[in-house]
Amino acid sequence: MFKKFFCFIILLVFSNCNKIIDNTEDKSLRKYAKNSNILIGTAIESIQLEDIKFAETLKREFNYITPENSMKWGFIHSKRYEFDFDRADKIVDFALKNNMKVRGHTLIWHIENPEWLLKLENDTSVNFENILAYHIKTVVKHYKGKVYAWDVINEALEYNRYKETFWYKNIGEDYIEKALKWTHKEDPNAKLFINDNMIEEINPKSDFLYELVNNLLSKNVPLDGIGFQFHLKLNNSLDMESVEKNIKRFLELGLEINFTEVDIETEGELTEEKLEKQATIYKKLMILVKKYDKVTAFTTWGLSDKYSWIVREYDNKNPGLIFDEEFNPKLAYYKIKEILQLP
Repeated sequence: MFKKFFCFIILLVFSNCNKIIDNTEDKSLRKYAKNSNILIGTAIESIQLEDIKFAETLKREFNYITPENSMKWGFIHSKRYEFDFDRADKIVDFALKNNMKVRGHTLIWHIENPEWLLKLENDTSVNFENILAYHIKTVVKHYKGKVYAWDVINEALEYNRYKETFWYKNIGEDYIEKALKWTHKEDPNAKLFINDNMIEEINPKSDFLYELVNNLLSKNVPLDGIGFQFHLKLNNSLDMESVEKNIKRFLELGLEINFTEVDIETEGELTEEKLEKQATIYKKLMILVKKYDKVTAFTTWGLSDKYSWIVREYDNKNPGLIFDEEFNPKLAYYKIKEILQLP
């Protein structure tokens, strides 16, 4: 009798221990994103990894990292025949160590280019294709097998036409096609994206992009997806019905959609009403991610308000990320988690 009672007590204790373990189970965004097969990401700088609270929050909550600036020309290729991978390598190494994927950002952008490159503009003796190919091949080769996806082309469009960027003026509109091909040849396993702003709704800019992409795909140019940035301001209305229709037409081309640079900027005094409105927009965006299997990633452009580019560039203390300056989650964080938990 005593033996049976003793066994019962042991089983009861063991059962309660299991319950305790369950109650302390990880409840992070990262956990729920993994269960939903979604990449939940953020953009960072290597120096931010020295902030212990930042690094802890990053590896707990996210499974996808975008170097905010460290892979752009001005940082990685500041001298014509030299590359500096140090800053970007620190981010990539952190990601791989913590079982996170990396989004390479970006191989081509019209901003943050080095002085040596800009001085060559309109020099008819220069072979600009060779310069661009050399850059792409060197960077992509360095990160082959480490970078999961590349923003090959970033912000190449202006309203309903090509933006007259350095590369457009010196190579022509087919620089986009060539860049995608060079990237794919160097790393056939990396996913390739065209990333742009203000293309989220159906409008002249997204129409132009749709036709451009259709043309590229008809020529079998390697392209896996489109990055919708979603840099938003709280008071600017977003037509979610139009956004969804736009997503669907790109998905019907066989492409993935990633939400790549999400932030929802508030202005003036931060009130509960503004936080609720901000959280509602984040929630609606995550609903779209959950709704479509080929909408595969959701990345905020910064982890904490402490380091947001909006604070740096515009001195706005309420830039609209999901963690405040002390790394406390805002209401938007919980609304995103609420949707991620859904079946």
